[in-house]
Amino acid sequence: MIDTELVEKACPVSDEIKAIDTSWRAYTHKIKSAVFELPFKGKYKAVMNNDSLLIEGYSGKLEINKLIANRNTYLLTKPIICEPFQIYGIWDHKARFSCFTSEPVLGFHYLGIERNGMRSICTGELEYKNPTDLASLEEISARIMESFKVINTGSLGDIFIPDEYARIKEILKSSIPRAEQIQQLLLGDWIKILL
Repeated sequence: MIDTELVEKACPVSDEIKAIDTSWRAYTHKIKSAVFELPFKGKYKAVMNNDSLLIEGYSGKLEINKLIANRNTYLLTKPIICEPFQIYGIWDHKARFSCFTSEPVLGFHYLGIERNGMRSICTGELEYKNPTDLASLEEISARIMESFKVINTGSLGDIFIPDEYARIKEILKSSIPRAEQIQQLLLGDWIKILL
């Protein structure tokens, strides 16, 4: 009854009301775009980086100790070790995990894209759903860690390793055939075949 009454008594909207309404809508839209949502409740470590929130999914030791080439597995004679090593899920301004990064940037599987000074980890064939809680973020980060421990020559990305391992990077990024690369690594005593 009240709705019918309001419609019958309604007057045309003035230009002033329209201007106020437009201004208010623009203001609320601006506020909504500035609101930053947290991914999930709970206790976790996070770091802000520009407009992205980095949520820690792994913190511990990284030991790169294997190389896979042409279906053969080799051991690095001197593993690349880094501790502490963290993997972060990047929660962006669109309220989703857009990718993963690490601190420090170390390893063989990074995308060439740099976002706000951060390198994205190439997750390759690793399939995962957008994390909905800390446990699922930690599970995905653990799977990424497992792939980080192995140099997969079939899916190399950008390589970031200490200077003392520069020869490995030079050989793997060279244009010589993969078999020759492995031969050079074996001769240089960088790797040994895993029986």
